[in-house]
Amino acid sequence: MSSYTLAAGLVQTIVTTSPPSDDYRIGYDIVINFISAEGLPKMDIIGYGDPYFEAKIDDKVRFISSIQSNTSTPNWDDGEWIVRNIPRTAKLVIRLYDKDDEKVTDDYFGQFEITDLIDYQSPPNGHTIIGPLGLRHG
Repeated sequence: MSSYTLAAGLVQTIVTTSPPSDDYRIGYDIVINFISAEGLPKMDIIGYGDPYFEAKIDDKVRFISSIQSNTSTPNWDDGEWIVRNIPRTAKLVIRLYDKDDEKVTDDYFGQFEITDLIDYQSPPNGHTIIGPLGLRHG
């Protein structure tokens, strides 16, 4: 068994071996950057919607963005999310909403899912948001 100082530990490569169990899962650390949306439908009578999104990984870990006022093309500069120790099979679901202060619930724009989160490759034109009744936005 070896011991390392803190400085050596920072450069030491740690090799792990998995036990012979099929149930063993290795956790992954990921950084997700949420950038923007475009082509969102008009949800308010006057002006555009006030979009924000909720992102969930396996319905266990959640991120809620800032609200972008009166726009159909929101940009989220604060949209970096660092998540640690997620399984290879993790699924990300992103739901977009229109914030309505005068209502009990916010209007639902739609959602999209990423099922292969660990090996994710961003599509060149972004994701299509599937809205209520299967309508497509963004």
